[in-house]
Amino acid sequence: MLSICYECISIPIYSRLLNKASNSTSKVQIALLQRFVKQFGRHRIWVVLLNREFSNKARTSF
Repeated sequence: MLSICYECISIPIYSRLLNKASNSTSKVQIALLQRFVKQFGRHRIWVVLLNREFSNKARTSF
């Protein structure tokens, strides 16, 4: 899920159902970020927050 934060409220804007019981992969998470950038532009991203269990070099280099 990708959410935006507006006045301290998280608003989900994109999500993806997984066909498994575990967490999403880096590939899926990057695809959501790319979808956001395509629609709104990279300049709209101020900060990206990730849960600690999702830290990954692929996403931080994105």
